[in-house]
Order: sequence, then C-alpha cells, then structure tokens
Amino acid sequence: MRRKVVKLLGFTLMLILLIPAGIIFAKVLTFTESSIDSTRSTDCYLADVDSDGDMDAVSAYFNGDDVYWHENDGSENFTKNTIDGSFTDAETVLPVDLDEDGDVDVIAGAANSGDKIVWYDNVGDT
Repeated sequence: MRRKVVKLLGFTLMLILLIPAGIIFAKVLTFTESSIDSTRSTDCYLADVDSDGDMDAVSAYFNGDDVYWHENDGSENFTKNTIDGSFTDAETVLPVDLDEDGDVDVIAGAANSGDKIVWYDNVGDT
C-alpha cells in the first residue's frame, strides 16, 4: 500500500483511490478559506457571468429576498451586485446560458410564500 500526504494551509481532505490491481493511494488535499461575501446565502454557484475569463459567483439569500452575482476582479476580490433585491424567499440559483446567446443567465427559485422559478436574461452592460 502506498500513501502520499500533501500538507498545505487550511482544511485537510484525504482522498483514497482504489486501483483495480488492489493498490490504495491516499492523497491529502488542503484548502484555505477566503470570503466572497458575509451574507448568509442558501445557494451559490460559480460561472463566468461577465465573460471576462474568471469565475464569478451567483447566490440566493433567503432571509433577504435577494439574488446576487459576485464579480471577480481576476485577483479573487469579489464585488456584490444585485440581480433582484425583492425576490421573496429566494432559495436557489443556477447559472446557465438558457437562451444560448453565449453569456451566462441566471435561473432562481423561491420557496414558501415566493413559490416561483424565474429566469434573468444576461443582457450585458447597461
């Protein structure tokens, strides 16, 4: 049995890979926490929302009735932008190019009194 352990900063995660020959490899991955936003979100996904080559984040905030996108400046510094500030009981978001026009749109779902699914078409800079 062969084990490889990698130690970095932050969280530690061990992956065990089973190889058909019966050999087990273990690899420890470590993660460093970096804050994107302090708002309590109920859902969050990554996508290149502004088509600038880096990963931005989209999030839903149930208690605040908000849907956001967090712009990454390319150095992992994020600026929160409101997509919808009155989406009652926002619970889930999904970045997807729904209209197949080459940019990332956002689908959001609401629970409880909101009870709806909406699509936000990304029309670019306005």
